[in-house]
Amino acid sequence: MIGLYRPGDSLLHRMSPGSKLLALIVAILATVILARTPLEVGVVAVMVAVLFAVARIPAKVALAQLRPVLWMLLIIGVFQVIITTWQRAVVVCGVLIVSVALAALVTLTTRVTDMLDTVTRALGPVRRFGVDPDRIGLLLALAIRCIPLLASIVQEVSQ
Repeated sequence: MIGLYRPGDSLLHRMSPGSKLLALIVAILATVILARTPLEVGVVAVMVAVLFAVARIPAKVALAQLRPVLWMLLIIGVFQVIITTWQRAVVVCGVLIVSVALAALVTLTTRVTDMLDTVTRALGPVRRFGVDPDRIGLLLALAIRCIPLLASIVQEVSQ
């Protein structure tokens, strides 16, 4: 999911990374707070699907972003059904999948360098507490670069 930017000229591609991050936070919080029934989660899921369509992200690419969390959702869903109700399980799992989808949408429509620059600028105020935002940006850049590298090493070792 890291570094999977898909070039485009949609409204979402043209938004600033800071706006996307703020919208992501607001959307996830609103979903967590307001979506209380399976129907409400379904409405939010349809809205997220529309956002993917607006960004011209193919369904295959969108679904590939969600595949890694399906096993976790299955476990959480079964657990929720056992301790609560199937409706609550749908809401909990639906909110999680919508959150992952929204984060994936931001990733797919934002260059990694633009996102790192935005995070570095946003961390500017912590400078007065002795934190260097440029170092944090460098740390994030290294982490983003190393994750795919480590994944390929693990795949080679497993083969």
